[in-house]
Amino acid sequence: QDPPLAVPTSRVPPEADFSAVAHGPTLLQRRVAKRADIRLTAVGDVLLAARKTTLAHLDPDEVDVR
Repeated sequence: QDPPLAVPTSRVPPEADFSAVAHGPTLLQRRVAKRADIRLTAVGDVLLAARKTTLAHLDPDEVDVR
């Protein structure tokens, strides 16, 4: 079976072995606890921003893939 062409957004443990992706494009970032969603809309030269606070009952370990 062929390996997957992409891996969905997921949490990676600190002890993960990255040797299999050492020579390919990889995007890693430190997890930041989510406090709000910021939406930005551009209409011509005008930028409109909106902030929506995160609901307290959401699972803090859930990965937001947007």
